[in-house]
Order: sequence, then C-alpha cells, then structure tokens
Amino acid sequence: PWDVSLIGNIERAILKADLGLNPANDGKVVRIPIPPLTEERRKQLVRKVHDLAEHGRTAIRLERRGANDAFKKLPVTLLASLFQPENKEIHKTILLYHVVPGTLRAKEVSSVRQLSTLSGEAIQIRTSDGGVKVDQSTVVKANITASNGVIHVLDEVLIPASVKQQLTIKTPVMALLERAIELGVPHFNHGNHQACADIYETAAMGLLNMDKSAMSDAQRKMLGRVMQTASQMHDSSGRAWTFRKAFDRLMEQQSMALK
Repeated sequence: PWDVSLIGNIERAILKADLGLNPANDGKVVRIPIPPLTEERRKQLVRKVHDLAEHGRTAIRLERRGANDAFKKLPVTLLASLFQPENKEIHKTILLYHVVPGTLRAKEVSSVRQLSTLSGEAIQIRTSDGGVKVDQSTVVKANITASNGVIHVLDEVLIPASVKQQLTIKTPVMALLERAIELGVPHFNHGNHQACADIYETAAMGLLNMDKSAMSDAQRKMLGRVMQTASQMHDSSGRAWTFRKAFDRLMEQQSMALK
C-alpha cells in the first residue's frame, strides 16, 4: 500500500472477512496466496455473496421503511408543498436543518440544550424518560458511524420555524373545513341558509369518514354530537351556525396540534 503503516489493518481486514485467504506481509507488501478454486469452494463463495447481498437488501428496506414512516407523519399539504419546483430552496433548508457541523456522539448531544445546524437555525435538545428529543422528534437509533460524521436516526422529520412560517401547513381536516367554509359562506351571506347548512353537513360527514388518525376520539365524538343536534333543528340558519362553530373549534385544535 501507499501508506505502509496500514499493512497490519489490511491484513486483519482480510482475515476478518472470512474468505478463506491467509495474507502475509514482509513489512512493505501484502501477499495473498490464492489456492486453485475447487467446486466446493466456488459454491461456498457464491453462498457468501448471496448472504451479503440479502443482508444489504434487508438493511436498506428497514431504513427506507423508517424514513417513509417519518415522512408519513407530516401533514399531507406540507408534503405536497415541499415537492413543488418553486419550493426547492425550502426543501434544501429542511435537509440542512438535519445536519450539525462536527462529529457529535449521543453522550455529547444529550449534554447540550441546542445546536446550530447548517441551515443557520438551531435545533432544541432535551432528555425525556431516558431518551433524547430533538425539537419534537425522538432519537430512535444513535451513534451510527459514517465516513463523514455520526448519524442519529429520528422518528420524525424536523421542520424549522422559518419553513413553518413560509408554508401554509394544513392537515386534511383543515383543508376540508376551509373548503366547506369557502363554499358555504357565500350562500349564507346571500340568504340561502339551507344550502350553507347542507354543505357544512356534507363536510361533517366527510370528516367522520376520514382515517381514524385524522382526528382524535374526542374530536370525532364532538362532531357526532353536533350532527345529532343539527339534525333536530328546523332553523337552517341555526343549523349552519351550529356546524360553523364546531368547525372553528376543530380548526383551532388542529392548528394547535401542528405547533
């Protein structure tokens, strides 16, 4: 090798690889006697290559699944915004917000309150129940050594405050409520209270048919009670306002959950 001080490391790496080779060195050159390849040895090497390939595929699938799970926790509207061509710089800012200069292991990270990132904004660090939180995310795997630093795996994507201010982040519930109000208000203002109430009722039914993760159990129960109350009302204006007040409360709760 160009650096003869690495000869010992090279020799140990070859032995550790369990390839059936016995390297030898004279202090300057590593020599590896390679015996004739028998059929049995060829099959052993093929099996080893297959095992290594399968191990690599499994590791990649697991890491990809973890990354996908983290992105699934982001509001749908935020995900859609991130991949718009005009938001390329915002996407870059989010990526840089996940990178801290230097090489910091878990012990060093847990001893500080905040760290500056390459995006120019600081992430907040705190310990909780024996674990480490980065902003609102939890470290699920720490101290993965890489060629250019140390990786700490999080269970959620970090979104810097500057990005939250630039993008309009909405949950699916918020998006449906805003659309219902946008369609219903003109009807109400023009005296067509029945049409407004019908739009709001349809929206409420749509909310209850959403995936269970879209709203809490308490929010679903509240919306169910509102629909029952509205169904017993004969005044269209009162029906519309009953739904609207519930929608405003839901919007506020969903918005608070994003902060």
